[in-house]
Amino acid sequence: MKSPFSLRWAWGLLLLPALLLLWQLDYAPFWNPDEGRYAAASFEMAFGLGNGKTDWLVPHLNTLSRLNKPPLVYWLAGGSFSTFGPSEWSGRLVPALAAIAVLVVLFCWNRARFGTRAGLGAACVWATMLLPFALARTLNTDMLLTASMTLALWGLSGAIRSPHRAGAAIGVGLGLALLAKGPVGVALPAGIWALHALFTRRSEIAGKSWFVALLLAAMVGLPWYFAVAFERPEFLRGFLFSENLARFSGGGEFHESKPFFYYLPVMLAGMFPWTGFLGGLGVRLAPDKQRRRAIWFLWIWLILVVGFFSLSGTKLISYVLPAFPALALLLGASVAQWQLWPLWARRLAIFSTPALWGAVVVGLWAVLKQGKIVPLEAVAPFLWILAAIILAGLCAWIFAAQHGRSRWILVVHCVLTGFVWMTILPLASTLARYEDASAAFVALQPVLKKDDQIVAWKSFTPSGIFYARRPLTQFGFYNSSGLRREEIAASPLFQAATEREAATFLASKHRVFWIVRRSAPAFVTSRLHLWGRNNDFWLYSNRAKPADFSFDFVAPRKRG
Repeated sequence: MKSPFSLRWAWGLLLLPALLLLWQLDYAPFWNPDEGRYAAASFEMAFGLGNGKTDWLVPHLNTLSRLNKPPLVYWLAGGSFSTFGPSEWSGRLVPALAAIAVLVVLFCWNRARFGTRAGLGAACVWATMLLPFALARTLNTDMLLTASMTLALWGLSGAIRSPHRAGAAIGVGLGLALLAKGPVGVALPAGIWALHALFTRRSEIAGKSWFVALLLAAMVGLPWYFAVAFERPEFLRGFLFSENLARFSGGGEFHESKPFFYYLPVMLAGMFPWTGFLGGLGVRLAPDKQRRRAIWFLWIWLILVVGFFSLSGTKLISYVLPAFPALALLLGASVAQWQLWPLWARRLAIFSTPALWGAVVVGLWAVLKQGKIVPLEAVAPFLWILAAIILAGLCAWIFAAQHGRSRWILVVHCVLTGFVWMTILPLASTLARYEDASAAFVALQPVLKKDDQIVAWKSFTPSGIFYARRPLTQFGFYNSSGLRREEIAASPLFQAATEREAATFLASKHRVFWIVRRSAPAFVTSRLHLWGRNNDFWLYSNRAKPADFSFDFVAPRKRG
């Protein structure tokens, strides 16, 4: 595929994985707590809460400043809300477009080094792997960090071939990474470059390119930090030490510690359904020295990112996403050379793929048939459709594998995966109605009036702020959202979970809605009217429910 006509067709085919990443971004309400936090803070930045006061410099969550993350995700999501209106689609458009930017870079990257087919392979692998596909429709910082790092590393890798033309991509990428996640967005690309230079004994980048790169990175990434530090002198110390270093060491109010090898199963599951293709990564892709350096660069990228976050005391699944572009590049180039794979590697891919897809259907059926999440009849149609798609796809897959053509392997595997993900999205929508408190706020939104209040009892559901378009009064708040303790203590929106504090809201003259878990104390629930429920989250009010309001999504095993 070297002719201009073929290249035009390649760019046309690239639209298919791009459209898959944009497919049904509004498949479910914003998931709590993470998506809810970013959606609520972005809405507040763009529109304010009640008083219309906006602040595009300092992000706020429930009227309190939230400076544990840089502003890029809030700026982009807030701008999207302002342009297209506040919705799940407009919020998730931000990570989806970032994922598409990665897709385009991966296509150009592999095409320049291994050919057009390898470029299409990398793009398709990226768009169909489970973790990138899922995080492309998750409003948080990780896809923006990944896109920024990929741009910077593209520039660094390009320096292997053209040392004097890499500065712009590196600088813009590093600057955006600073605004997406903070110092880690600079430390990881710098570490990858340093290790590659050490192993190859070449620094690759000329002094002028480094100067341009660092100047651009500073111009893009640093002004916001200085502006906030000028307004709040304590910011830099808190951001660098309390957020970044404490999070890496595992201290502070973060998540439970995970074992060192936590990311090994995460990587294997996250690259599904390409897990069976790992045997092909040993294929000799680089007959010349320059390509071998490019392969080394990708392996260093992959190993360093996974190793860095494995050493971190705080581990979340999404943290390791920046390793997946390197994995997609390696797999895309490898699949393009399917004919060169050893027999055992081809057999591993051929036989493991049906087993993995079968395990998906059987696993989903085994979990959902218990009735602990949803009634089986609510999801059975999706499971049957999923099984039919996989069965038909596997027949085509076996045919393509037997003929040994890399283009057919790639096409069949990607088409099958695309249809599966498109079927799973409405299934996830059904699960969200039963399992996440956001669904309760979505149902409540049409009946809310200007003076209504929202109260959450020991269940911080920040998406309620987004859907209610007003602050949320929190009882028994556990601070894992990066809010300052001093501001929490001074805010009337954060109350202790005691009968005395609750009394004012229980006796309010205004209509008050309470979102509580089933374990809420009797002095709260006994004085309220039940409006609706979805599994563990129950919706109450101090006013009786109107006859035309209906919200009842409780799994059979959770009734009573």
